[in-house]
Amino acid sequence: MALNYDTLTALINEKYMPTLYDQFFKKTNYLVNRLKAKAKTFNGRKIVVPLEYADGSNAQATTKYQHINLAPIDPITAAEYEPKMITDSLIISLEEELVMNSDMAVKNILDAKMKNVLKGTQKYFLTRFWARSTATADWNSLYTAVLNSGTFGGIDSATYTWWQSHVLDAATLGGGDPSLEADLMDPTKPTYLKKLLQRGIALCKTQTGEDPDIINVPQYIWDLLELILDPQKTGSKMSEKAGSMGFKALDFRGIDIVADNAMVVAQTGATDGYMEFLNLDYLWMFFNSGAKFKAQPFVRPGNANYKSCLINAYGNLCVSNRGAHCRIINVRSPKEYAGLS
Repeated sequence: MALNYDTLTALINEKYMPTLYDQFFKKTNYLVNRLKAKAKTFNGRKIVVPLEYADGSNAQATTKYQHINLAPIDPITAAEYEPKMITDSLIISLEEELVMNSDMAVKNILDAKMKNVLKGTQKYFLTRFWARSTATADWNSLYTAVLNSGTFGGIDSATYTWWQSHVLDAATLGGGDPSLEADLMDPTKPTYLKKLLQRGIALCKTQTGEDPDIINVPQYIWDLLELILDPQKTGSKMSEKAGSMGFKALDFRGIDIVADNAMVVAQTGATDGYMEFLNLDYLWMFFNSGAKFKAQPFVRPGNANYKSCLINAYGNLCVSNRGAHCRIINVRSPKEYAGLS
């Protein structure tokens, strides 16, 4: 029985792609999982995201018979993002094609190949999601999205200062060194971890008054926070929301604190860890409806004994309000602690 590649493509898109899309995000990390749950669809050449910040309003007091100025205070009302393609491939060699002569043989080979696609695409996506780079060839990294400089979404943050996230380091924290464990654990220092949590949350609330939804930290910082928040080790309060999704998170003021080793991979040393305070109401993933982890038809390249199909995801990571997020940098986070040295 010859393998029918049209039927195979339909099978992959109907049976495997929904599972891959679901498992791709469920098995990565809590932040990406939450972003997937609220992902949006676009179909244009650009992703246009209306801005959500205080200066975009034209609220005003009026008097009797007064003409109302309908123009917003600031002329910029939306950020524009270029969608980017993530592509992986599924390859079936002629040898495999010859043995895929039954439904069970097809299923066994596809199961193994789709697992490899899942793992490879996950690694590729997460590496670039956490990369400390402003490169434009890939999806926007979280580093670029939560930054206090540069042009992002077509908006220059130097000209429009409201288009800056809050970024703190040793020089702006008011004393202490966040790269030293002793200062992170010293309640008298501004760098005491519990004070860092309070400071980051306060800065996130500056513009909209809203708490962040997630605080992403390296495993090393998460473990120190566990000691501080639960000194008697009687069982610190864990986030029920994160637990229901299969993740562990500390609960601080109702905000999930999540350990993420994917963050640590992006580090170059032991003292450049990040703490990310993120408000998910203003952070989005967009996917094109025609390329939302969709398999394309199988083709045989010239002079090749195999056929391949491309699996594409077309979209980007976008922000509607940079000022609703905060990042604390240069925090101690030894890579060897997470087994990544």
